[in-house]
Amino acid sequence: MNTTLRVIRVLTRVTRREIPVRTLYNLLEKHVLQGGLRLDLKHNCCYLEEEFMEALTYASLTRSALELGCDRLRILGCRTPTGHSVRDKLRRKAVEQLEREVHGEIGRMVGRHLDGPVVVAVDLHMKPYYGCRGDPYVVGGRLKASTTKFHVYATAYMVTEGMRFTLALTVVKPGEKPHHILERLLNQTENMVEVESVVADAGFYSVQCIKLLEQRGLSYIIHGEVRGKRMPEKLRDLENQLPSQGDATWLGKHVLKSSSYGEVEVKLLAARPIEGQRLHIYAVSEEEAGKAVNVYREYENRFGIDTSYRMIRKVWAWTRSKSPSLRFFLFCLAVLLYNLWVLAKVIRTQQSGQENSDEEPRLGMLLWCMRLTIELRPIIEKVIEIR
Repeated sequence: MNTTLRVIRVLTRVTRREIPVRTLYNLLEKHVLQGGLRLDLKHNCCYLEEEFMEALTYASLTRSALELGCDRLRILGCRTPTGHSVRDKLRRKAVEQLEREVHGEIGRMVGRHLDGPVVVAVDLHMKPYYGCRGDPYVVGGRLKASTTKFHVYATAYMVTEGMRFTLALTVVKPGEKPHHILERLLNQTENMVEVESVVADAGFYSVQCIKLLEQRGLSYIIHGEVRGKRMPEKLRDLENQLPSQGDATWLGKHVLKSSSYGEVEVKLLAARPIEGQRLHIYAVSEEEAGKAVNVYREYENRFGIDTSYRMIRKVWAWTRSKSPSLRFFLFCLAVLLYNLWVLAKVIRTQQSGQENSDEEPRLGMLLWCMRLTIELRPIIEKVIEIR
């Protein structure tokens, strides 16, 4: 019997739950270890590409640095390259090529599980950076975590209960406009699934972004900003009219102007996210304006992207490298591992026929199982040889 299957059987027994460890490992092997993320190995390299990917995956599962992850595997008897060798291979990757590879792999991973139009949430994720401002792909921002320098990644996330896949991701370049980022994400997403509507935060509240969405015929809900002289007065008048949480009301039409891109007329709604807080405004399309009461409840589904990002951070390997390719590769790998967990839940639901099972696999448990699968494999191989 295959050594990996022996380890998986032991782990399934140890957990005493029907956790789909074998299913998850098969997905890991198919989409990560032997998937679309490729490394530029020379013809005389003494290690296989799968061994490099196993070292990277282990560093992600343990949230450790590449050197530490590789050293641990070598101590356990795994045939693993050094951390320096892994870093050297990742630095050679072009960011644009990596974007294409990860997009293709996400399509192969989740494409057949997507059916019908979906709602997509877009957001920016800022990773603090403590190097020089002039380093490649370093973007400035507000003070956060004692720095104003960041590596910024944009993601498109599927807002569907039980199938919250990350569908697209891209690197934000210094000085890049929000509509360029949004267009790139939509191009990647629409190659995979039909997009019904887009939900975005205030970072995409601009003339260019709204024109782009209207040209594509997509409905949208975008968190707006208070602009103009009369807008604060209108909001003050509505303060006492919307006492309850979540209710929305028609605020009126507003002309959003830009010196470079002209102007566009937007429809605004006001809602109170939490009782006692100030009103928030939302720019909506014609379709969304017709169901004003539910606008905030639909926008609230966007907050799942923050949850997904928090889960992605649990499988994001640590590094201090200045290389944007290496940093982005580790982020892409973390996104793929998170999508694998979501896909394992979808497969589990399809097999059990229950949408909300109490035995739903937890991310922490499955990560622990996958880590032990990699760690125990050389030990069990030695036991088999002795026998």
